[in-house]
Amino acid sequence: MVLFDWRAHGKTAELSPTLTSDGLYEGEDFVRIAESAKIMGCPAPFWFAGFSLGGQLALWAGKAAQDLTAQDGDIGLNSTDIGGAAVICPSLDSNRSLSYLVKHRWGKYLEKAIARELKKLAWRIHDAHPGTIDPAAIDRANGIWGFDRELVIDRLGFPSVEAYYEASSALQILPHLNKPTLILYAADDPMFDPKIIPDLQAASADNPYIDLILTRYGGHVGYISSSSCQQQAGDHDRWWAWNRVLDWCDLKRPT
Repeated sequence: MVLFDWRAHGKTAELSPTLTSDGLYEGEDFVRIAESAKIMGCPAPFWFAGFSLGGQLALWAGKAAQDLTAQDGDIGLNSTDIGGAAVICPSLDSNRSLSYLVKHRWGKYLEKAIARELKKLAWRIHDAHPGTIDPAAIDRANGIWGFDRELVIDRLGFPSVEAYYEASSALQILPHLNKPTLILYAADDPMFDPKIIPDLQAASADNPYIDLILTRYGGHVGYISSSSCQQQAGDHDRWWAWNRVLDWCDLKRPT
């Protein structure tokens, strides 16, 4: 298992001032890490996994793997080296979900908390890489939308935050995935607009490579079950989602 800090996070942020792109470029990052793992002797196939926004990035990794292995280029992987992707509570449509989040009775507090962390992240990058981020822009970056408007879209060449969110939406790439893909999604997730669910169901039903597990409850905690929750559900599996991912990978593993 390879764990890594994606763009603008942790040690990666110390090495480079590059900000996030919500999967547009992180997708290839996943694939290049798989390529390096193969060079180091790790056996294929490689599987991409992620939670929440990380789930969005992992879905883009599946798309990037298809594109890169189909080209004649410098990629040291072929199509059979990629197993697929498994994601938990992935972000699928930021335009709809962010509008929903800031109006939700609990979501608005989550949005503020996330925005505070994004601002801290921007200051850490500013301090680690002086001159790369305008301090005034960080001061103006209030909220998730404001962070992307002030610090992200110009660097990526988008005219608006809405255009950026549309381009990076993971929902739009689901019909094009051609490797096994598991999506675990809670209908009551407060982070995401519930109106997305019919679109997710339709895209999953139309693509035989996608296995969708849609649960009535689950929220946005990755299905980590406390003792009281285990007792209420009659299920003592604290790591329910990750164990479903492992079970699914076993079923999909080539024999």
